[in-house]
Amino acid sequence: MPPTKTVSYHDEEIDVRLTIARADIRAGMRRTRLQLDADAHDKGKKARNEDPDVRLLRRFTYPDLMAATVEASGIPWPLGFEDYLALPERLGLAWEQAVYELNPHWLPPASEETASDEKKEPARKSTAA
Repeated sequence: MPPTKTVSYHDEEIDVRLTIARADIRAGMRRTRLQLDADAHDKGKKARNEDPDVRLLRRFTYPDLMAATVEASGIPWPLGFEDYLALPERLGLAWEQAVYELNPHWLPPASEETASDEKKEPARKSTAA
């Protein structure tokens, strides 16, 4: 079994426990399929009027979280996109953190501007003796 992390969240409405795993090939393909589903949705007439933030969540965050989660309790599973949007933000942030700690290769690359700024900055030398 690949390395895992557990995310627990409790408030007055829900008590959730999620097990997140480092992606294997199957999880990677599930992520790709969910991204393709989002792309297909974006080509639909309804998506043109959809909130751009919701479109980004559908295309990037939701596929990553669903693909990396191997076990869930306290929420319907598999979790539909609309149900995902209704979750508390604090749960979503903790979930994302666990997913990207185990799967940093899923994070978008740094922008070209950020990468070029890092290259321009000279390495700092230690003044410690």
